[in-house]
Amino acid sequence: MEEIDLGKETFVGKWPTWLRWLLFIPAAIIAPMIFILIQSIFSNWFLDLGPNAFYLNLLRGVTYGAGIVVVGSMVAPKKQRVVALIFLITIAMMSGVALLYQSSHFVLNEFLEDIVTLIAAGWATYYIFNETK
Repeated sequence: MEEIDLGKETFVGKWPTWLRWLLFIPAAIIAPMIFILIQSIFSNWFLDLGPNAFYLNLLRGVTYGAGIVVVGSMVAPKKQRVVALIFLITIAMMSGVALLYQSSHFVLNEFLEDIVTLIAAGWATYYIFNETK
């Protein structure tokens, strides 16, 4: 059974395999950051919202959780399920540490952002697993 490549139909599919393996972690981290930067600029300049508005925290959680898993899995040339699972486990550990740290000073926005990040990463992993059947 041949493995399905999620990035085959995109510009990433034209890259050599070694370059895709080299760049899958930086791409998974940078792509959500760029989206959050654009969204934050739009929200601050045009909507006059502060950087810690409630919906911005939730959107940041969804973007980081799903974005890291999906972009990292699409850039990786093979073993995309394993890559998605590794990113999910990493995000779960980071969210767990953040939740433990927040237990000393509880802030609802940050708590919900961590929970939403974990849920979005789980959904993205489920999506990757279904797309690579």
